[in-house]
Amino acid sequence: MKITVRNNSVHISGYVNAVERLSEVLTEYIPGQGLMTFRERISAGAFRKSLQRRKKIPVLLNHDDNKVLATSDGGNATFTEDNIGLHADVDITDADVVDKAKNGELIGWSFGFDKKADMFSVENGVNVRTVEDLDLLEVSLLDNTKIPAYKGTSIESRTKGGKTMEIRIQSANGNETLNLEDLLNSFKDTLTEVISPLKSELESLKASLEAKQTSVKEEREDNNEEMSNEEEEREDNENNNEEIKDENEDDIDDEERAINYSYFESAINEL
Repeated sequence: MKITVRNNSVHISGYVNAVERLSEVLTEYIPGQGLMTFRERISAGAFRKSLQRRKKIPVLLNHDDNKVLATSDGGNATFTEDNIGLHADVDITDADVVDKAKNGELIGWSFGFDKKADMFSVENGVNVRTVEDLDLLEVSLLDNTKIPAYKGTSIESRTKGGKTMEIRIQSANGNETLNLEDLLNSFKDTLTEVISPLKSELESLKASLEAKQTSVKEEREDNNEEMSNEEEEREDNENNNEEIKDENEDDIDDEERAINYSYFESAINEL
């Protein structure tokens, strides 16, 4: 990043991102893949295609939509992709940013994008994500209240205009060290955005499972009641069969007694 202070303005130029170059290791939630650790490269031509589609690219301070410093359609910001990567030339008159430039408080570039096409592969045992096409949504200047990542890459995702905007940070000083506590704090909002929908989905799944369990329980109770009724009916049938059997046996006994009486009566008459 080259910074030139001109009275009440500052001219800043440099490469926002180098194409076809692997980042440091990133960690991000990828829909359909889950939380992944990978290195990333932006394909040559990805920025060029985006610049052809989108004519207005704002330059922000620290990704703050309320702090627009310049725009590509306003004549004070120019973005081009060359054989190295995405290059920016920006003229800024914002007094706060001019003071930060004078005091050496501007530390690097960052850009937000929406992925249009990417692919994952494994290179030397490491997951590699290649972003083949993207929509460049904004470019930001970072001051020293933000944490730069060394060699081009910190990562953050946020929802913007219905799109998931991914953010990559290019440090002005490749030897910057990474403060883990500050980095974790910077990921807090991102993790909340990722976890919240997952939590809602889990709660919905839990409710569905509970409803299913209740339905199965009720069905089992109905089956048990039906089986109990069948058992009672079977017992009643058995009892009825026993009664019929007893009645038949009584009828047989009566018939036998009648036969015996008739025999004795006939025998007496013969005497």
